[in-house]
Amino acid sequence: MKKLNSVLVIIVGVFAMSCNLTSDNQSIKVEKTATVFRFEASYPKYKTKKVIAYIENSLNDNELFTKVDDEKDLELNSHNRMKFHLHAKPGYIEIKFFKNNNSETGYNQLESLCQGIKEELK
Repeated sequence: MKKLNSVLVIIVGVFAMSCNLTSDNQSIKVEKTATVFRFEASYPKYKTKKVIAYIENSLNDNELFTKVDDEKDLELNSHNRMKFHLHAKPGYIEIKFFKNNNSETGYNQLESLCQGIKEELK
């Protein structure tokens, strides 16, 4: 019986190590059409603090998120008059930017913001 338990413990241990229990899986999708720019990223929750810090720094808004586990679903008007929709929660962010509501400068700034988020997730 002890041998069976030992073998079972070893098998479970090997299985647990082969399954990445602290998953680093992430996915980044960018959609560009004539009217919309959409950025979506799923990433490990432990990277959320880094992503939030980057977004707040880029937008010069240190009060956008009150804590790391905040969930946001809102329309934003940044100081440079860039308007976009932000949906964020730990391990996930989605940004929708409607081109007809913004200037080309705003579009370029948002594209730069999203590129920076991608860099933060590396």
